[in-house]
Amino acid sequence: MNDDLERKEFSYSRRDAILNEIGYTSYESYLCSNLWEDVKYKTYKLLGKCCFLCDKPSTTLHHRKYTRENLLGESTEWLSPLCYECHTLIECNDNGNKILNPFDVDVRYKEKL
Repeated sequence: MNDDLERKEFSYSRRDAILNEIGYTSYESYLCSNLWEDVKYKTYKLLGKCCFLCDKPSTTLHHRKYTRENLLGESTEWLSPLCYECHTLIECNDNGNKILNPFDVDVRYKEKL
């Protein structure tokens, strides 16, 4: 897969398009939904509640890649329990600003494994 196509597979615009298809107007509305609560419950039950990077208690589920299946809770393949510190470490650059491309966030995630 070429780099541009792979980056598109990870994009926030792709996530938002999938969410729109399944009836959500925003990622924020999805995160407030019963569906997301069900996804979290199933994922923590299957993967445990420890951070995949440091083994502290997980405070969030990180979407490494946004697929229709993981947004609907049909797959946990691209979901990772993380603690707040590790989630911030991979989601933000060295200046503390959010990294705007999920592909680049996943590169940081893989570096920390």
